[in-house]
Amino acid sequence: MAHKVGTTQSTYSRIESGFLQQPDEEIVQRIADILEVPIDDLFVKENLEPSPPRIQSETALNPKDIPAMLRDLKGLLDDGIITDEEFFDKKKELLARW
Repeated sequence: MAHKVGTTQSTYSRIESGFLQQPDEEIVQRIADILEVPIDDLFVKENLEPSPPRIQSETALNPKDIPAMLRDLKGLLDDGIITDEEFFDKKKELLARW
C-alpha cells in the first residue's frame, strides 16, 4: 500500500498504527482515495492509546536484523518523524549491539 500512496513503508505503518499524530494531509487523502472511503472514516473517533512500538527487546534482538532496523530508522529520519539526534542515538545503540 505504501508504494501506491507514494510514501515509505515505515511512514505508512506509523500512520496506520496511530503513531504519527499529524500525518501529511496529502498522504492521508491518497490513502482515503485508494480505499474509496471518506477521509474522516480513516480515523478512530474514540480516544485510544496507540499500540506499543514493534521494536524487539534487547534479549530478542538478532544481530542479522540490525541493518534492516537501521534502514527503517533512516526512513523515519528522512520522513521527518524522528530527529537527527534520535536517529544517531538509536544508530549508535544498534551498532554497539551488532
